[in-house]
Amino acid sequence: MSAAFDGERLMTFGQCLRHILKEKNLSASALSRMMENKSRNSLFRILDDTSSPAAQEAFCEKLIRGNWLDLSTEQCQMLQRSLEISRVGIAGYRSNQAMRSMLSNVSTTRCDRSIMLDVVSKGERIAFDQQLAVYANARSVSVTITGCCERNLLFTLADGLLRGQNSEKVRITHYLCTGGDEIIRGVSAIQPLLYSCSYDVFCITPGTFSPEREQIYRSNVIVILWEDQQGVMHRHLISMVDRDVLMLIDNGCHQEMELIARLMQADQKYMYPLKSTFVLSHSPQDYLAYTAAFDDLERNRAIYTIKPDMCITFISPEILRQPVMEGFVQTDFTSTEELPPLIDAFADIHRRRFDNLYTKKKPTHAIFSAEAMERFARTGMQSDHFFAIRPYSPQERVLMLRHIRSHAEENPFFNIYFFKESFDPPKSEIGLYEGIGTLMLQPYTHYDLAAGHAEVLITQREFCQKYKEFFVRDLLERQVLPKEKTLGLLDHLIDIAQSDA
Repeated sequence: MSAAFDGERLMTFGQCLRHILKEKNLSASALSRMMENKSRNSLFRILDDTSSPAAQEAFCEKLIRGNWLDLSTEQCQMLQRSLEISRVGIAGYRSNQAMRSMLSNVSTTRCDRSIMLDVVSKGERIAFDQQLAVYANARSVSVTITGCCERNLLFTLADGLLRGQNSEKVRITHYLCTGGDEIIRGVSAIQPLLYSCSYDVFCITPGTFSPEREQIYRSNVIVILWEDQQGVMHRHLISMVDRDVLMLIDNGCHQEMELIARLMQADQKYMYPLKSTFVLSHSPQDYLAYTAAFDDLERNRAIYTIKPDMCITFISPEILRQPVMEGFVQTDFTSTEELPPLIDAFADIHRRRFDNLYTKKKPTHAIFSAEAMERFARTGMQSDHFFAIRPYSPQERVLMLRHIRSHAEENPFFNIYFFKESFDPPKSEIGLYEGIGTLMLQPYTHYDLAAGHAEVLITQREFCQKYKEFFVRDLLERQVLPKEKTLGLLDHLIDIAQSDA
């Protein structure tokens, strides 16, 4: 690959086009004649990056369509990338790419690469899983991590320590440096641990400590303190040598590790907790408390959310009451005697949420997947359909869709969008509640509070700001259908639901 197309070199559109012309030994004037441009100066403005992003984009489309330069696929991709760099700048481009990677990186399975562990005292190499099995069999395990933002490593750690009942005896504390886009890449990497109540993560803003002290938190190290079945305490120091290779020191250094542990404990008051976690369990009362927590979260706030399909908040209490009543009975979520007061209490909370959504003078922006919404219109099942609510009938679907269609057209504070077909929608739900935090939900749990549903509120301000900038400047500006097409698609969804009625 030539240096011009090295992934590390980011160029504006003008810079990229100049480089391609140089490689092809063509002048700007020659290209202008080939393209039969009426104004040669317009091409020079594009090359100097003084024309508007819209003018550059139109020129790029014409250039690729006409194929005057016989561009390779790689060169076409680089030109498209350089358009984005010209539009948002190099820093904005890198942030957007990091955010896209994070949103698409929700797989719940490890990759095929194994993590290997070099045990210094034995002079042997073993699989990290093998050593984790030793810790998992302990009475208690305390893990301290600095750095180590490698997703496969953290998947391996989560698989080895937080499966089944193990999480009750495990405590993991993680320290992350969060300058610039590090926070986005950090959140992406820690997804395997993020939703566990056994996992705490703290952000260190660059400049908080001296460079020497900050380096402690940038080192890729795992310290594991564990008590074996005989009650003997052990301390292991594991250093990340490479992305798939660790080194274990299992003797000595105990005093040094103890001093560093005390230092970190004292430093926490200068750090920022990355998340707060909803602690959930399986009962109607917990579900009521959970719903009330969302009422507090949403109240009079601007919301920027990505969700596959219909939000429960968008559904009126009058429509929602019957599916909830029947679903709660069918799933034995509550007894028949407890049902009426529970439904009334749930309806009161939901009424507040519903009214707030459509009457608050702060915007709601929700981006859906057209494919997922069409599936909802046909089946009455949301992608993450609360397990104790029956599927919505065709008549209920029609009423829901008509209602949000009306508000999408007339209410300036209620905005619905659909991703373009060219954009691969995120698999999970994520939403910024401005002034509070960004909520991330583990996907495909069907909101079963007793079977793996988990969510966290990321409260780190820089992450929330970067998510909002990405949402507004990338998704809303580039990746969603215009309003006219959105309303037309909602009409199509209503027709689908009506055909089943």
